[in-house]
Order: sequence, then C-alpha cells, then structure tokens
Amino acid sequence: MPGTGTAKMYFGSDLVCCTCAGGAVWCVCTVPNFNWESHVRFFRSSEEVRGRYGELIDIEAVIRVARPVMPGGDVRRYLRRNLRWSRNDPSELLGFLGIQRFERLGGWFLFCGIKKH
Repeated sequence: MPGTGTAKMYFGSDLVCCTCAGGAVWCVCTVPNFNWESHVRFFRSSEEVRGRYGELIDIEAVIRVARPVMPGGDVRRYLRRNLRWSRNDPSELLGFLGIQRFERLGGWFLFCGIKKH
C-alpha cells in the first residue's frame, strides 16, 4: 500500500480527515458505539459506520471490539464497584458477565479499507 492513515473520533472533522490523504491510502479507523463527553458522535451499528464513511473509504470489514470488562485486571475492585451498582439495573449484570457485552458496556467499531480517490 502507498501509505497508511489512522483517525480517532475525538474531533468533528472526521470526513475532512479522510479526504486529506492523497491517493489510494489504507485506512484503519475506530469509532465508538457509546456516548461519552469527549465523543463528537457514536454509532449503534456497522450499517451506520458504512453509511457515514462508505463514500470515502472502500470498507473491507467492520469489526466490533468490546470494551474490557475488567480494565486493569483488579478483580476485587471490579466486583465491588460493578456488581454492586448493577443491582439497580439487573440487566447490566448481563454485560458484566460477558453476555451482550458490546451492547451493554460499549466498545468500538474498527473498520479498514482503501480510501477512494
């Protein structure tokens, strides 16, 4: 490939970023599926991702990457913090148990492809 480009979803001009690289550039991008104060936008499905970026990038694959259930690996802190708070919403327990983790706890859509001319 002639070049490589990367982008993150912390800025509003994501489409402009995709058009800046010249020629056929291999792009690897991640976008969130959850709302957060630093996210300009988030996506609920791979179809939404393809809808926004499909005109600019020939997307080969969209992969769902779930957020780690135990960031840092501290089991005691994880159990104390997350399982205790899930008692208010028992459906959250599914995410903490690894069931429907992407939908419940969030993650990122990773997509890659060659930028269109």
